[in-house]
Amino acid sequence: MSLAKLKPAVVAAIALIVAAVGVILIARLNEWRSYRSGRLLDGSSVVLESVTYGKTHPSPRSKPPFPLGFLPDKWLRWLNWNPGDLKGRYWDSDIFAFWLRFNNPRGDQSRASSTNDYAVRCAIADENGFEAPVPFSPWYEDYRPPGFGTNKIGNLRTFGLYPRRSPKFYLRMYQQNKNGQPVRVANFPVENIPIKDVTNWIASPLPVSQQSDGLIFVLEKAVVGIVPQEKLVRPYNSYPGTFSEFRFRVTDHGQTSTAWTVSEIWIYDATGNYIRTAKDGWCLNGTFSRIEGDQIICTSKWGFWPGEPAWRLRVHFELEKAGDFWAEYFIKPDFLPTPEHNNR
Repeated sequence: MSLAKLKPAVVAAIALIVAAVGVILIARLNEWRSYRSGRLLDGSSVVLESVTYGKTHPSPRSKPPFPLGFLPDKWLRWLNWNPGDLKGRYWDSDIFAFWLRFNNPRGDQSRASSTNDYAVRCAIADENGFEAPVPFSPWYEDYRPPGFGTNKIGNLRTFGLYPRRSPKFYLRMYQQNKNGQPVRVANFPVENIPIKDVTNWIASPLPVSQQSDGLIFVLEKAVVGIVPQEKLVRPYNSYPGTFSEFRFRVTDHGQTSTAWTVSEIWIYDATGNYIRTAKDGWCLNGTFSRIEGDQIICTSKWGFWPGEPAWRLRVHFELEKAGDFWAEYFIKPDFLPTPEHNNR
């Protein structure tokens, strides 16, 4: 072929390559803009690909953007296009599922050691911005996300605890900076259908007591939003949300008894939310229950949102080698002003 005839062919080939690259870049840009995203402290991104609600939860899948959908599958594989692996998850009750894509081969690092400053912690904020930490269940696993490239990982996170009365809430993500301060790296709004026709519970004025065989178990104080007197250490300083404090006193036939402890507290609201707090949860530096004078003081992160007329507490009192007692109270804690980062 002569040089005169070769030149137009080369120009056409270059133009085709440039056009293809342009299409890919535009497709990737549109793909990025179509998702809600956040930025981690290491510069990588986190994208909320999908939110599913109910008993059935299919993983996100995508078709190649136009006109790449006309290309053969082997060409798409060469371009590192992945439609996503279709997986179905099923649960016996309605829950929210969040499908998150991290552009980082290590994922969100939330399974990393407690000494990792960059571990991601999550919270749910109601429509007014009040935050509560998220207990993930039942699924805490990975999936293969759709899109271009291979340097990413998908994380499936589910929970059944959320502000059921709010028409909108937020999934928030935090990381600790080098100074140990929590930094918000993502804030994903989620639409919700508020629950209706809920029987409102009635709170008893404090102090409130339960009795059994001469023993009286008194709940004297319940406060949300306290600032712990002792400095928080890892990993307890990395969880968002506010601390709650419950103060109890036990008397045995009229005499104060300091031999009792509280091992766990189950907290419920009338909308169907519930959570267990104990030493293995969001307690204060590994201590959930302590004795001060004649009071039993329980301190842990509060896992709910304001607005309920009452919460039901089931408190497990224990006496070493002598048995236990479950006390039940309907109470409304005093809510103190929340930390600054809660309402931003």
